[in-house]
Amino acid sequence: NLLGLILPEGNDVELEGERRKAEILSATGKIWEICDGLMALAEKGVVWLVVRRAREWEELVKDAVGEVEGWDPDDDEEDEWSGSSSIKAESDKINNARVSNDSLQEKDIKLENINKLKTKTVKILKLIRLLYPAVRKRRLLTFPPLDKHIDADAFPAETQIGKLDQMMETLHAFSEDIDETAAALYDGDEVEVEKRLKALREKAESFIKGIANNWKGEADEFTVWSGKWVDRVAEV
Repeated sequence: NLLGLILPEGNDVELEGERRKAEILSATGKIWEICDGLMALAEKGVVWLVVRRAREWEELVKDAVGEVEGWDPDDDEEDEWSGSSSIKAESDKINNARVSNDSLQEKDIKLENINKLKTKTVKILKLIRLLYPAVRKRRLLTFPPLDKHIDADAFPAETQIGKLDQMMETLHAFSEDIDETAAALYDGDEVEVEKRLKALREKAESFIKGIANNWKGEADEFTVWSGKWVDRVAEV
Protein backbone atom coordinates (compact mmCIF):
# COMPACT_ATOMS: atom_id res chain seq x y z
CA ASN A 1 0.00 0.00 0.00
CA LEU A 2 1.76 3.13 -1.23
CA LEU A 3 -0.19 5.53 0.95
CA GLY A 4 0.44 3.32 3.94
CA LEU A 5 4.16 3.74 3.39
CA ILE A 6 3.95 7.51 3.26
CA LEU A 7 1.21 8.55 5.67
CA PRO A 8 2.18 8.48 9.37
CA GLU A 9 0.39 6.37 11.93
CA GLY A 10 -1.17 8.68 14.48
CA ASN A 11 0.09 12.23 14.75
CA ASP A 12 3.83 11.56 14.71
CA VAL A 13 5.99 10.70 11.72
CA GLU A 14 8.46 7.98 12.70
CA LEU A 15 11.11 6.73 10.35
CA GLU A 16 12.64 3.34 10.89
CA GLY A 17 16.17 4.11 9.84
CA GLU A 18 17.53 3.97 6.33
CA ARG A 19 15.20 1.13 5.29
CA ARG A 20 12.14 3.21 6.10
CA LYS A 21 13.54 6.20 4.23
CA ALA A 22 14.23 4.06 1.18
CA GLU A 23 10.69 2.69 1.24
CA ILE A 24 9.22 6.18 1.39
CA LEU A 25 11.42 7.46 -1.42
CA SER A 26 10.56 4.47 -3.56
CA ALA A 27 6.82 4.83 -2.91
CA THR A 28 6.96 8.57 -3.57
CA GLY A 29 8.72 7.94 -6.88
CA LYS A 30 6.03 5.47 -7.89
CA ILE A 31 3.28 7.94 -7.03
CA TRP A 32 4.97 10.67 -9.06
CA GLU A 33 5.28 8.24 -11.95
CA ILE A 34 1.58 7.40 -11.72
CA CYS A 35 0.68 11.10 -11.56
CA ASP A 36 2.83 11.82 -14.62
CA GLY A 37 1.08 8.97 -16.42
CA LEU A 38 -2.36 10.32 -15.51
CA MET A 39 -1.41 13.81 -16.69
CA ALA A 40 -0.15 12.39 -19.98
CA LEU A 41 -3.35 10.36 -20.32
CA ALA A 42 -5.49 13.45 -19.73
CA GLU A 43 -3.49 15.45 -22.27
CA LYS A 44 -2.94 12.83 -24.98
CA GLY A 45 -6.06 10.78 -24.48
CA VAL A 46 -7.07 7.14 -24.18
CA VAL A 47 -6.07 6.32 -27.75
CA TRP A 48 -2.47 7.27 -27.01
CA LEU A 49 -2.43 4.92 -24.01
CA VAL A 50 -4.03 1.89 -25.66
CA VAL A 51 -1.85 2.19 -28.76
CA ARG A 52 1.27 2.34 -26.59
CA ARG A 53 0.25 -0.74 -24.60
CA ALA A 54 -0.73 -2.67 -27.72
CA ARG A 55 2.71 -1.97 -29.22
CA GLU A 56 4.35 -3.36 -26.09
CA TRP A 57 2.35 -6.59 -26.32
CA GLU A 58 3.00 -6.79 -30.05
CA GLU A 59 6.75 -6.75 -29.38
CA LEU A 60 6.36 -9.58 -26.87
CA VAL A 61 4.43 -11.62 -29.42
CA LYS A 62 6.97 -10.83 -32.13
CA ASP A 63 9.84 -12.01 -29.91
CA ALA A 64 8.01 -15.20 -28.94
CA VAL A 65 7.20 -16.06 -32.55
CA GLY A 66 10.81 -15.43 -33.54
CA GLU A 67 12.07 -17.76 -30.81
CA VAL A 68 9.70 -20.56 -31.84
CA GLU A 69 10.61 -20.12 -35.51
CA GLY A 70 14.33 -20.25 -34.71
CA TRP A 71 14.03 -23.27 -32.42
CA ASP A 72 15.39 -26.50 -33.89
CA PRO A 73 14.04 -29.70 -32.25
CA ASP A 74 16.89 -31.66 -33.86
CA ASP A 75 19.47 -29.54 -32.05
CA ASP A 76 17.61 -29.98 -28.78
CA GLU A 77 17.65 -33.71 -29.31
CA GLU A 78 21.42 -33.73 -29.80
CA ASP A 79 21.98 -31.47 -26.79
CA GLU A 80 19.87 -33.67 -24.58
CA TRP A 81 21.71 -36.82 -25.62
CA SER A 82 25.08 -35.26 -24.87
CA GLY A 83 23.96 -33.55 -21.66
CA SER A 84 23.49 -34.75 -18.13
CA SER A 85 19.69 -34.98 -18.20
CA SER A 86 17.56 -38.09 -18.00
CA ILE A 87 17.86 -38.35 -21.77
CA LYS A 88 21.61 -38.96 -21.24
CA ALA A 89 20.70 -42.07 -19.33
CA GLU A 90 18.65 -43.17 -22.31
CA SER A 91 21.66 -42.56 -24.53
CA ASP A 92 23.80 -44.77 -22.28
CA LYS A 93 21.23 -47.51 -22.54
CA ILE A 94 21.37 -47.38 -26.31
CA ASN A 95 25.17 -47.44 -26.36
CA ASN A 96 25.57 -50.15 -23.76
CA ALA A 97 22.52 -52.34 -24.16
CA ARG A 98 21.80 -51.76 -27.85
CA VAL A 99 18.19 -50.84 -27.58
CA SER A 100 16.04 -52.31 -30.32
CA ASN A 101 15.46 -50.56 -33.62
CA ASP A 102 11.82 -50.13 -32.61
CA SER A 103 12.82 -47.72 -29.84
CA LEU A 104 14.96 -45.68 -32.20
CA GLN A 105 12.17 -45.58 -34.75
CA GLU A 106 9.75 -44.35 -32.09
CA LYS A 107 12.17 -41.55 -31.22
CA ASP A 108 12.48 -40.60 -34.90
CA ILE A 109 8.70 -40.55 -35.25
CA LYS A 110 8.42 -38.36 -32.15
CA LEU A 111 10.95 -35.91 -33.57
CA GLU A 112 9.17 -35.83 -36.92
CA ASN A 113 5.86 -35.10 -35.20
CA ILE A 114 7.40 -32.27 -33.17
CA ASN A 115 8.85 -30.72 -36.32
CA LYS A 116 5.45 -30.84 -38.03
CA LEU A 117 3.81 -29.38 -34.92
CA LYS A 118 6.40 -26.60 -34.84
CA THR A 119 5.56 -25.69 -38.45
CA LYS A 120 1.85 -25.56 -37.62
CA THR A 121 2.51 -23.53 -34.48
CA VAL A 122 4.62 -20.95 -36.31
CA LYS A 123 1.92 -20.50 -38.97
CA ILE A 124 -0.80 -19.86 -36.40
CA LEU A 125 1.35 -17.58 -34.23
CA LYS A 126 2.38 -15.51 -37.26
CA LEU A 127 -1.27 -15.02 -38.17
CA ILE A 128 -2.03 -13.84 -34.64
CA ARG A 129 0.94 -11.48 -34.81
CA LEU A 130 -0.61 -9.94 -37.95
CA LEU A 131 -3.62 -8.89 -35.90
CA TYR A 132 -1.70 -6.28 -33.91
CA PRO A 133 -0.79 -3.75 -36.63
CA ALA A 134 -4.17 -4.20 -38.32
CA VAL A 135 -6.13 -3.72 -35.10
CA ARG A 136 -3.96 -0.79 -34.09
CA LYS A 137 -4.49 1.03 -37.38
CA ARG A 138 -8.14 0.25 -38.03
CA ARG A 139 -9.61 0.01 -34.54
CA LEU A 140 -7.46 1.55 -31.80
CA LEU A 141 -6.41 4.68 -33.71
CA THR A 142 -9.98 5.19 -34.91
CA PHE A 143 -11.51 5.04 -31.43
CA PRO A 144 -13.55 8.18 -30.67
CA PRO A 145 -11.38 10.84 -28.96
CA LEU A 146 -11.39 10.75 -25.17
CA ASP A 147 -9.19 13.34 -23.47
CA LYS A 148 -9.47 16.53 -21.42
CA HIS A 149 -10.38 18.56 -24.51
CA ILE A 150 -13.55 16.58 -25.21
CA ASP A 151 -16.93 17.86 -24.01
CA ALA A 152 -18.94 15.50 -21.84
CA ASP A 153 -21.66 15.14 -24.47
CA ALA A 154 -19.07 13.99 -27.02
CA PHE A 155 -17.74 11.11 -24.92
CA PRO A 156 -17.71 7.65 -26.53
CA ALA A 157 -20.69 5.45 -25.72
CA GLU A 158 -20.43 3.11 -22.76
CA THR A 159 -20.69 0.12 -25.11
CA GLN A 160 -17.75 1.44 -27.13
CA ILE A 161 -15.62 1.84 -24.02
CA GLY A 162 -16.54 -1.67 -22.88
CA LYS A 163 -15.63 -3.07 -26.29
CA LEU A 164 -12.27 -1.28 -26.21
CA ASP A 165 -11.57 -2.70 -22.77
CA GLN A 166 -12.32 -6.25 -23.95
CA MET A 167 -10.15 -5.68 -27.01
CA MET A 168 -7.18 -4.68 -24.87
CA GLU A 169 -7.65 -7.63 -22.52
CA THR A 170 -7.55 -10.03 -25.46
CA LEU A 171 -4.48 -8.42 -27.05
CA HIS A 172 -2.72 -8.77 -23.72
CA ALA A 173 -3.88 -12.37 -23.25
CA PHE A 174 -2.52 -13.40 -26.65
CA SER A 175 1.04 -12.64 -25.53
CA GLU A 176 0.66 -14.86 -22.46
CA ASP A 177 -1.12 -17.65 -24.35
CA ILE A 178 1.62 -17.73 -26.96
CA ASP A 179 4.33 -18.05 -24.31
CA GLU A 180 2.51 -21.01 -22.75
CA THR A 181 2.04 -22.66 -26.14
CA ALA A 182 5.73 -22.25 -26.93
CA ALA A 183 6.70 -23.74 -23.56
CA ALA A 184 4.57 -26.82 -24.25
CA LEU A 185 6.19 -27.18 -27.65
CA TYR A 186 9.71 -26.99 -26.20
CA ASP A 187 8.72 -29.69 -23.70
CA GLY A 188 7.61 -31.94 -26.55
CA ASP A 189 4.07 -32.16 -25.15
CA GLU A 190 2.16 -32.73 -28.39
CA VAL A 191 -1.26 -33.07 -26.75
CA GLU A 192 -0.85 -29.84 -24.77
CA VAL A 193 0.37 -27.91 -27.81
CA GLU A 194 -2.59 -29.04 -29.91
CA LYS A 195 -4.96 -28.10 -27.11
CA ARG A 196 -3.45 -24.64 -26.74
CA LEU A 197 -3.34 -24.03 -30.49
CA LYS A 198 -7.03 -24.92 -30.73
CA ALA A 199 -7.84 -22.50 -27.89
CA LEU A 200 -5.72 -19.77 -29.50
CA ARG A 201 -7.47 -20.17 -32.83
CA GLU A 202 -10.91 -20.07 -31.27
CA LYS A 203 -10.06 -17.01 -29.19
CA ALA A 204 -8.53 -15.21 -32.17
CA GLU A 205 -11.46 -16.00 -34.46
CA SER A 206 -13.97 -14.84 -31.85
CA PHE A 207 -11.93 -11.70 -31.27
CA ILE A 208 -11.62 -10.74 -34.93
CA LYS A 209 -15.29 -11.41 -35.63
CA GLY A 210 -16.29 -9.29 -32.64
CA ILE A 211 -14.45 -6.23 -33.97
CA ALA A 212 -15.08 -6.81 -37.69
CA ASN A 213 -17.24 -3.68 -37.95
CA ASN A 214 -16.00 -0.22 -37.02
CA TRP A 215 -16.97 1.80 -33.96
CA LYS A 216 -20.17 2.93 -35.69
CA GLY A 217 -21.11 -0.66 -36.40
CA GLU A 218 -20.42 -0.27 -40.11
CA ALA A 219 -18.33 -2.41 -42.45
CA ASP A 220 -15.00 -1.03 -43.66
CA GLU A 221 -11.65 -2.21 -45.04
CA PHE A 222 -10.88 -4.05 -41.83
CA THR A 223 -14.15 -5.98 -42.14
CA VAL A 224 -13.02 -7.41 -45.46
CA TRP A 225 -9.50 -8.07 -44.18
CA SER A 226 -10.80 -9.87 -41.08
CA GLY A 227 -12.84 -12.25 -43.23
CA LYS A 228 -9.75 -13.15 -45.24
CA TRP A 229 -7.78 -13.60 -42.02
CA VAL A 230 -10.33 -16.10 -40.69
CA ASP A 231 -10.14 -18.02 -43.97
CA ARG A 232 -6.33 -18.23 -43.72
CA VAL A 233 -6.48 -19.55 -40.16
CA ALA A 234 -8.96 -22.21 -41.22
CA GLU A 235 -6.43 -23.47 -43.79
CA VAL A 236 -3.73 -24.17 -41.19
